[in-house]
Amino acid sequence: MGSLRRPIALAAAAAVVVLVLAELAARAVAPDLPPTDRWGDEARAVKAAQLDALAASGCVDVVVAGDSMARDGLVPATITAADPRARSVYNASLDAAGPELVRRWLLDVVVPRVHPATVVLAVSSIDLNERGPAVTAALATYRSAPATRQDLLGRLDRWVGDRSALVANRAGLRDPGAVLDAVGRDDGPDEGVATDADGRPVLPGVIGADGEGLSRRDLTYAGPGPATTFTRTQLLADYHPGEDPAGRVADAVAALQSAGIEVVLVVLPVTADFADLHPEGSADLAAARAAVAEAATRTGAPLVDLGDERWPDDRFADTHHLNASGAAHLSEALPGLARAAGAELGACR
Repeated sequence: MGSLRRPIALAAAAAVVVLVLAELAARAVAPDLPPTDRWGDEARAVKAAQLDALAASGCVDVVVAGDSMARDGLVPATITAADPRARSVYNASLDAAGPELVRRWLLDVVVPRVHPATVVLAVSSIDLNERGPAVTAALATYRSAPATRQDLLGRLDRWVGDRSALVANRAGLRDPGAVLDAVGRDDGPDEGVATDADGRPVLPGVIGADGEGLSRRDLTYAGPGPATTFTRTQLLADYHPGEDPAGRVADAVAALQSAGIEVVLVVLPVTADFADLHPEGSADLAAARAAVAEAATRTGAPLVDLGDERWPDDRFADTHHLNASGAAHLSEALPGLARAAGAELGACR
């Protein structure tokens, strides 16, 4: 038995040496490897970087959350300028984010970093469509992404990856070409996330430095087109809001309230054509608004419902996204609309 201990000990020591050398080599080339896709979505990666930067400098008073309608329609700088108390605002909205994704994203990523006092949560009929391909795909990629996977293996992978360059960069290290490029590169590391002139993370032409949407600002709705087809086939396809859509929204609101955060629910304005994209037309749209109102009643959250308002088409980029003009109008009005609904935007501590 004693004769076996020495070879086993030598083998274990050799394995440790190999692992240490591999880790040191991985740390040396990691800055020049292609960025690791930890978030499963470029927009989430950019917003995570923005939130990390905000966390380093303090908290954020108000966070806007919802889908791309909220991302494009609510501009943080404009809300701050219109607010008598000039509260800080960040737009954390994600594409095709239903209540389940919004809840996970806010509680897993946003709240722990910037500790908002108020969340302005916009909910649309698109978000309530349990069968929408885009909505279900967005939730699925979030659940499976390395940065947000919540099962035991996912959490273990994050814990080890935070401490080991060998694990964190394993995808790039498995690509011989990428490793050779990294070893031979002398022009500095690749930038995983672009920055603006002030060094703040952005997604050029898509997401601004405060999380606001940029891609639809210069557009003006001129009737059905390719965007309308996408809405019908990817966002509202097989439209089914589930057995208790109000409960799904209320669960997200209650989870935030339990964390000491005030929630203001918002239903954003849309064009008249948007209702026609639903299987039952305006009846589906009215039912979605009723579900949000019921969620407000269940949770006591103030509600700003602009669903009845018929804004001119020149404030929209398509059937349901506001353009620059519409976003400016809504963002300037938001602090007053929240007060009229019984909510005073809070200040973070």
